[in-house]
Amino acid sequence: MATGEMVSISIMSMAIEALGGKSISLSGPQAGIAVEGPYGQSSVKDINKDNIISNLESGNIVIVAGFQGIGGNGDIFTLGRGGSDVSAAALAAEFNCPCYIYTDVDGIHTVDPHHYPGARKLEQISYDDALTMAAHGAKVMEPVAVKLAKEANIPVYVKRTLSNEPGTVITSRCNNQPSVVGMAIYKDLCLAYCKQKPGTPLQKCLLETLEIAHIPTLFTKEEKESVVIGIKQADLSYANKVLPQVGLNVDERMEMITIVHGGGDKLETCLRTILRDKGCEPYHVEPGNGRISFIIEESQSPVVVNAFGTWLDL
Repeated sequence: MATGEMVSISIMSMAIEALGGKSISLSGPQAGIAVEGPYGQSSVKDINKDNIISNLESGNIVIVAGFQGIGGNGDIFTLGRGGSDVSAAALAAEFNCPCYIYTDVDGIHTVDPHHYPGARKLEQISYDDALTMAAHGAKVMEPVAVKLAKEANIPVYVKRTLSNEPGTVITSRCNNQPSVVGMAIYKDLCLAYCKQKPGTPLQKCLLETLEIAHIPTLFTKEEKESVVIGIKQADLSYANKVLPQVGLNVDERMEMITIVHGGGDKLETCLRTILRDKGCEPYHVEPGNGRISFIIEESQSPVVVNAFGTWLDL
């Protein structure tokens, strides 16, 4: 799984050399990136930057493989989806310098333009709002990368590859912050129904088991005879393996629409009215810190996204 990044850094280093530069490519372990956790879902534990500094002092442009590091047993472990963003943010935090993420879009938008063509690009967004957007379906940035940048208080610039457009900066200081920042759409949502007996503390046990297995839960809802857990569709197979005694019943035809906002008591009421006017009855509504999430049927998503986007002027 880690070999693709090794090929990429080698080719990039060779290209720099061909242009007359001096360069070296380092794998995650060679760059001193130590990780912990299971294969495919590891997290950065520590970075020993001695080798990077030594090569920089020798005049090299240092190319580091993202998405990987060395585990406690000496093997290469990968960081999972978005792991290259995590590697970049972790290195930038270690060197206390800005982080630049080059991608296939020109920045972070109020809504994914593929689902709402009228979406606007944000010139800036706070760490907390970017983290909420990323954790609830916006795919431009990996949540862990935003969290690392926030902890180190370093700016992250999200820009389109081979473009001179300024992109979006993720920072702690935002000027003229709007009351509603944006809307995130989580399309690969599964509702896992776990049967429970009255008075059984099943919900806590399920969440602890999933956390140990590094399976993130998007929301939970306790019903009369079951606990409903929202998980990624990609995690469903693994969840069945770590919870074999539960026997998950699953509904895969759901989506989560999350409005990221700066506060306001009347916002949820207004959004519920819009849903009712569109003939949509949400399965679940979950207010949170700086957000409101609506769980709806995927067939209703295009209508809801357009209605929310228009009313909120996103």
